[in-house]
Amino acid sequence: MEKKTGRPKIHPESEKVIKKLYPNITTRMGINNKIYELRAFKLIKVKAPEIADKFEFKGIHPKSSLLAEIGRWEDEEKILEMARKYVQTDLNVNSFIVFSRYLRLNA
Repeated sequence: MEKKTGRPKIHPESEKVIKKLYPNITTRMGINNKIYELRAFKLIKVKAPEIADKFEFKGIHPKSSLLAEIGRWEDEEKILEMARKYVQTDLNVNSFIVFSRYLRLNA
């Protein structure tokens, strides 16, 4: 099987909304990261509210890079599985990002 190259395409409407809500995010990568972050957090908040507080502090997402990495998984169940694994492990954010990325890219 041939590996995909390049960044996944984001729907142009999503990109416009993010640019309006977060005008300080100017790069395509930053916009993609914010979309992945919000996707993962929304899913966690709705389907796993018992762990949502581990990813939010007073309305902000201090673990935005972690949420962006988890949000890159295509399958919603896999996103929830990875979020639960993070809560159960003793790994710091950067180590868990490396772990998640390794699993995602080598699956």
